Amino acid sequence: MNAEKENCLFCNIPKSRIAIENEQDYAIFDNFPVTPLYALIIPKRHVEDFFGINDQELPHCRALIEELRRRIVSEDPSVNGFNIV
Repeated sequence: MNAEKENCLFCNIPKSRIAIENEQDYAIFDNFPVTPLYALIIPKRHVEDFFGINDQELPHCRALIEELRRRIVSEDPSVNGFNIV
């Protein structure tokens, strides 16, 4: 593992923190959430930011967002909106 990945908080998330995942991405619920059920979608491949995700990875990211949305609404039906940032 190179130094960049070794020092990356997101490349070193313990498996026990992962809420859901697919072959390209994973999601965790934030330890210091902005709102209840605030989650982070993180690519498994190290990238600098969202714009580093390639065209083959984007559909997997979107699928994980959809799966997470279903899970959140199932857990709390009062949720009526989402912000993707």
